[in-house]
Amino acid sequence: MYNPGYPYGVMRIMPGVHQIVEAEAGVRDMRERLQSYAVLAETRCCLVLDKARCIYFEPDGSRQASAQAPEGMRLRLKYSVWIREGGRHV
Repeated sequence: MYNPGYPYGVMRIMPGVHQIVEAEAGVRDMRERLQSYAVLAETRCCLVLDKARCIYFEPDGSRQASAQAPEGMRLRLKYSVWIREGGRHV
């Protein structure tokens, strides 16, 4: 099991497949990236701040704080995600 340490992002790729992204540039930058990805990819993302605090980002652009972090992911990968202007992600 890959454990990136806190904080980290979880991006839903498809049902049962998630990508874990380290928050290398800080929480604010990761929050903006995850929110953009959720809207662009029309999927749910989560910023895990610690064991009992996270923020879920919805495809409609809304976000919600929660004490329930994502669990049970089958695929855990480490990647850096950059979102370019114009709506494309690399």
